[in-house]
Amino acid sequence: MYNILIADELYTIRVGVRTIVNEVLGDQHHLVSVSDYDTLKQAVHSNRFDLIVIDLHMQGINGMSLIKTIIDHQEDPKIVVMTKLDNDCFFETCMGLCEVKAFISKHTSESEVRTAFENAILGRRFVPELQQQRLDQLYVYRRDFSNPFDVLSAREQKVTQLLLKGLGILEIGNELDISSSTASTYKSRIFKKLNVSNVIELNKHADQFGFIANGLELN
Repeated sequence: MYNILIADELYTIRVGVRTIVNEVLGDQHHLVSVSDYDTLKQAVHSNRFDLIVIDLHMQGINGMSLIKTIIDHQEDPKIVVMTKLDNDCFFETCMGLCEVKAFISKHTSESEVRTAFENAILGRRFVPELQQQRLDQLYVYRRDFSNPFDVLSAREQKVTQLLLKGLGILEIGNELDISSSTASTYKSRIFKKLNVSNVIELNKHADQFGFIANGLELN
């Protein structure tokens, strides 16, 4: 039985999401629906959810603070972010978090929303085609014109710091209060983005591009 949380201020959106969840999971789920931040906070504090679908722009709370609340109270949450904005300023930051499995517009087709839910519940990521193009363009731009470490999200940069300090996956998980599997996922993504295969190469890369000198303290 899957526990699902839907958090959106609009009743019509909550009903629409509920309908798609029913199609994806049938009767193998228990669904909690909330319309405000306070109720969401209570829900994630007292329940363990297998999938959390949120509107990033809820009244009275910054979008990233909303996600932080979920991460702080749920172990390895699987989050699908839905936004009414086609070009949301939080897109890049959210997709830098392992916990966010999909970031989709409310104008996205029903089939893509369904695919996002199907992937997220299994811990897999899903990025709609248009947003994948945006990610690819952003990556190419940064790769060609910037320090390659700028491609990393803030959390990935923190994990990189810890790797450079010699910490292992278990130690990084303890340091950042995340599971070993999440820490391992971050490490794999860092290596892929920087095109390195081990920590020795990562150290050489950091020296070459002045990663530490850019103000990222290792203590």
